[in-house]
Amino acid sequence: GGEDELRGSLEILAASAQGQARRAADVLPEQAPIEDDPLSPLGVANGLGGRAAVRGPGANVLAYAATGIVDLRLEVPAPKLWSAEDPQLYRLVLILEDDQGAAVDVEAAWVGVRESRVLGSQFCVNRRPVTVRGVNRHDHCPARGKAVSQALMELDAKLMKRLNFNAVRTAHYPNATAWYDLCDALGLYVADEANVETHGFFVLSDEGFLAKRPAWESAYVARGERMVARDRNHPCVVVWSLGNEGGEGRNFAAMAAAMRRLDPCRRPVQYESCGALPYTDIVCPMYPSVAKLESMATAEGQCLTYKANGRRYPPADPAVVGRRPVVMCEYQHSMGNSTGNFHHYWQAIDRHDCLQGGFVWDWCDQGLDMRLMKAPAIAEGEGSSRSEAAPAPADEHARASAWGYGGDFGEVMHDSQFNINGIVWPDRRPHPAAFEIQHVQQPVRLELADWRWTPVEPAAAARGRGHLVGKGQVRVVNRHDFISLAHLEALATVSVRGVERPVQDFGRLSLGPGQAAEVDVAASLALPSLPLALLRARLAGGALHLNVRLELARDQSWAAKGHVVAWDQFVLVAPTVHELGGDVPPAGDPWPPPAARPVEMQRTSSEIRVKTAAGTYAFDGDTGALRAAAAPGGRGLLLAPLVPCFWRAPTDNDSGGVEFMERWAAVLPALISIGVRILPALPPWLIWAIDNVTASLGLPPVSNNISYRTGWQREGWHRLVERPKGPPEVERDMAAGSVAITTASSLADPDAPSTERVRRRTRVEVLPTGEVWLTSVCDLRTLLPSIPRVGLSTRLGAAFAAAEWLGRGPHECYGDRKLSAVVARHAATVPELHTPYIVPSENGLRCDVRWVALRDKDGTGVLVVAAKDMQFSASHFRTSDLEAATHEHDLSPRSEVNLHIDHKHMGVGGDDSWSRVVYPEYLVPHGHYEWSICVKVLAAGEDADEAAQAALLRAPAAIKREVDHS
Repeated sequence: GGEDELRGSLEILAASAQGQARRAADVLPEQAPIEDDPLSPLGVANGLGGRAAVRGPGANVLAYAATGIVDLRLEVPAPKLWSAEDPQLYRLVLILEDDQGAAVDVEAAWVGVRESRVLGSQFCVNRRPVTVRGVNRHDHCPARGKAVSQALMELDAKLMKRLNFNAVRTAHYPNATAWYDLCDALGLYVADEANVETHGFFVLSDEGFLAKRPAWESAYVARGERMVARDRNHPCVVVWSLGNEGGEGRNFAAMAAAMRRLDPCRRPVQYESCGALPYTDIVCPMYPSVAKLESMATAEGQCLTYKANGRRYPPADPAVVGRRPVVMCEYQHSMGNSTGNFHHYWQAIDRHDCLQGGFVWDWCDQGLDMRLMKAPAIAEGEGSSRSEAAPAPADEHARASAWGYGGDFGEVMHDSQFNINGIVWPDRRPHPAAFEIQHVQQPVRLELADWRWTPVEPAAAARGRGHLVGKGQVRVVNRHDFISLAHLEALATVSVRGVERPVQDFGRLSLGPGQAAEVDVAASLALPSLPLALLRARLAGGALHLNVRLELARDQSWAAKGHVVAWDQFVLVAPTVHELGGDVPPAGDPWPPPAARPVEMQRTSSEIRVKTAAGTYAFDGDTGALRAAAAPGGRGLLLAPLVPCFWRAPTDNDSGGVEFMERWAAVLPALISIGVRILPALPPWLIWAIDNVTASLGLPPVSNNISYRTGWQREGWHRLVERPKGPPEVERDMAAGSVAITTASSLADPDAPSTERVRRRTRVEVLPTGEVWLTSVCDLRTLLPSIPRVGLSTRLGAAFAAAEWLGRGPHECYGDRKLSAVVARHAATVPELHTPYIVPSENGLRCDVRWVALRDKDGTGVLVVAAKDMQFSASHFRTSDLEAATHEHDLSPRSEVNLHIDHKHMGVGGDDSWSRVVYPEYLVPHGHYEWSICVKVLAAGEDADEAAQAALLRAPAAIKREVDHS
């Protein structure tokens, strides 16, 4: 029947050995706090009201001194159903009375009325399909290991809710009962997993070695039965999991049957390693690619045999098992700087009704405090999402902690940093990836349906610029499964060149679950009195954004009022000349540069020195590289030349390949062991040739098993040396008062100097107003699918540690993990730009940046402007420092700022950490690259954004064309 036919029915099995007795049962919708109940402060059962009891039937007598089980059934009329979105709980009270009616014993528990089923090809709660926004959680405390306090569990549960998770898998064992109590109260679906794993048997080429042996059946069954008997009264438990990575065998089928018999609620059972065999109700793959996940949207795709994760999944008959729900038990391996491609998974999930989500791997970096100090204080405010409380400055975080991992405690056999793969640090501060997950899986979708500008009246434009009025519609889709949006308030702002201006408070939206509506939004912007062409330039090129966010309208048990549940940002089309109150586009230079004398140039055999109105610049006499920049008065900014850079400190995913198994080579099956030792040593040309052969045979490429890091190092990208092809050519433009310097060079590995990796041409134009425009043209030659980056790097003095930029932020982002980073005008110190991953690697990038400025405490500094968007990072650590260190706490900040300006930067990947998992659109392959940037000395008090706009308007003609087409 339909949902309205659901009725509450509690089956209570009560054991008694207390003498002759009667029993009664009450179900109380308890609003007042229960004495000594740890869940009462969480506000469980709010809104149920009253204390009227639903009372069970009377006497049911057990003989004196007898032991037995009585079966009590209790109907709850019109129950309020439990779900993760609306976790309604009832108070169940069991009273044991003697024959005089006096209470002998009283027991009480929180219970919920909830149904969990697979209906058709969808996983349903209360007969509605649900979306699983889940995460895997290990019990972990940085000071006490597996001994986790109630307070830390509560912090985990609340932070999961703030990050828009609605489900958790108890990887890979049943948790303490307090965890289920919290999930009941706060609202988290639980996939309860039995403590069964035989992953180590893969060294015998069969993880299911024990699962196939009848002698072990009782051990398997017992672990499943004990879990069900203990946890079946928790409404949060919606799925039973047979275990993790235990191969396939008859004992799992027996275990599933026993657990179903013991569970009167008939919850679904899932198990990953059996593929789509009949005893799993949910197909729950582990680390599928997006393409593989989408192939599972059909019964045939679910039932195919395939090999992945070191195991072969058995085939099943689609005609027998049919199409079932697909929920990834593990995906997005978040090891270090990872979790790229996340939005691609959710685009696939949105396209297919039977793809219902998954559980991210995993919750917490399982690092231990190596400083043997007292347990870290984990307070309520820590670990909050960015909308509630920003993480402490990254450098403070790093200096206050020293996290250890495999091998740090004297053990010989270990898995190194392979448990450092969470989305929060051990002290529960969120990684940047946590904000990406929070945003992508937010339960409200926002789309800009329409936007138009109303033309400014010419009379108003003539008097001053008047107001620019825009109107549009935002489509709001409620992706909750059970609740409306009444608990949220919607607000909108418009940002102009990264600065927000309030626009509209929508108030509350009365959209039911699954409903959508288009909401009107309007904005009025006061226009500055500027020349029309300059105003157009100011508002062009993605300078206008509409920002919409939905916040909690009142305090919840897991977050405070004002916490942002969902948000999005939309680029607004730039207003036309007509809409700005003009008639025809102006001709000529829209912003004549201020009067400035032509540049002064001095050339020696070692240097080309150019003096402008805003500063003095020096270029290397051999390579033409900018090697010095000084403000008027002579203070220098650069400590090292601005040189090409193609390398990054490898991430864990960059190192993912057969190489990570080298430490286990001695115990691996012989064929695998040989591959682990030989493949990484093969030269790139041979691997490329083998790939061509395997492709012709329809086989996957061998190169996928070799890490990016190994390939890069084999081609020498970490140690390229630039050699000029001749002295710089210098041209003076007397009319413009500028100087141009052109150079040509090549870069090669010094161990293979005849193999040119990069052919480079550079043109630098120094304008009298102080802008230095640099255009780089690079032709890359590599057999690899990608190199790390194409960009430039330099070093500044340590004093230039105050960063400001217009682009994505405030947190770190990469090409395949940037949707959660808002375009705005951000500011941070250089230490704050560093992300202290426990194992140091490439970090701290900011994407889609228009300009970045680095200043000292007096306000003097350097400005870098992109003709098109660029990426940047700034750090007190060199790339070589990050690459050499094995622990964050081993790093020592240098008295310098290392600045990277990238045209292209490879994504970080995240599908897994043991193969090449960066998607094609985020690679930096061989080919032709051309880009332009401007470098300028900033004076104290000079506005960086105005200086950037002026630089773009004064740019050489060829670069202006590049800007106009960006």
